[in-house]
Amino acid sequence: MFNKLLLIPFLGIFLLFFPTIANAQIVINEFSSATSDDDWVEIYNTTTSYVDLSTYVLQDVAGNTKGFSCILAPNGFNVVPWSNRLNLAGDTVKLLNGTTVVNCVAYGDGARQKCEDKENVDIDGLGSGEFGTRSVDGSGSWIKSAVNTKDGPNDGGSKNPNAICSVPTPTPTPIPTPTPTPTPIPTKTPTPTPTKPPTPKPSPKEEVVFESQTSNNDQILGLREQLKTQEPEEKEEGSKKKFPILPVILIIVGVGFMGFAGYTSFKKMKSEGYNNQNEENI
Repeated sequence: MFNKLLLIPFLGIFLLFFPTIANAQIVINEFSSATSDDDWVEIYNTTTSYVDLSTYVLQDVAGNTKGFSCILAPNGFNVVPWSNRLNLAGDTVKLLNGTTVVNCVAYGDGARQKCEDKENVDIDGLGSGEFGTRSVDGSGSWIKSAVNTKDGPNDGGSKNPNAICSVPTPTPTPIPTPTPTPTPIPTKTPTPTPTKPPTPKPSPKEEVVFESQTSNNDQILGLREQLKTQEPEEKEEGSKKKFPILPVILIIVGVGFMGFAGYTSFKKMKSEGYNNQNEENI
């Protein structure tokens, strides 16, 4: 007795903080398999809580499956199109949460299966224009209906516009604010130690200049010596180049004498000829 009394508070806390898990129940509520290309299954949320259907899946006898990616509102409806997957003669449709079967419906021949907790199929095979539906949403027995109440209450009443299965909007991941990079502390530049200037040494160029001056002086002295030796020769050449006055005078005097002698001879010959002519005339 003491141990049971201890469990009661823990059970109360569990039910208080996890009501959705304790009361959540999703069931198959209506289906259609009488057409060749428009099979569908309607599921219903019997609870007053939102239920994430991402872990739920529909499965038939052939192993065809149909999953969900939405959150079903309280007392909400969700219709799943299933093309031509359900057999017209009969099939067994299971609703699983993970690997656990949470609801099941078998109709017609059940495709040679029945729901695990039942000895017979839930409803006979459907004819053309017939639908399988519960008499009361979520809990009533299965019946045939000539009018479908797809995506709404099976009694034909108005559907709550919020009783839907909505796809959750992903929460954007916040962009992290970049951490500012710390400003590096500048390293102090070391002050260079002044270098002592080297003691100047005599430049070899000065010696070269001195030698060149000496050689220039020697050249100048040599030129002076040459000029001294050349001065007498230039004087002699200058004396040789003077005009010979005396010979010219002698030549002129000689020519004068010769002219005078010639003139005297000519005059004498002329006078002698003149005398001869006179003598012949006489």
